[in-house]
Amino acid sequence: MAYRGRRFFAKWNKTHSRVSKLEKLTVSLFAVSNFFYALKTVVFYRYLTPLSY
Repeated sequence: MAYRGRRFFAKWNKTHSRVSKLEKLTVSLFAVSNFFYALKTVVFYRYLTPLSY
């Protein structure tokens, strides 16, 4: 999914070249932080909470 998204953004940036480097950096940073937040949440609920089954 992330790979598809990256390819989409690469294609989008080629057609919309007015997007600044700062904006691209902000979008990628936002995506990476969201990815790590989701990963942390999954790991927390999978390993750090007592299993109920």
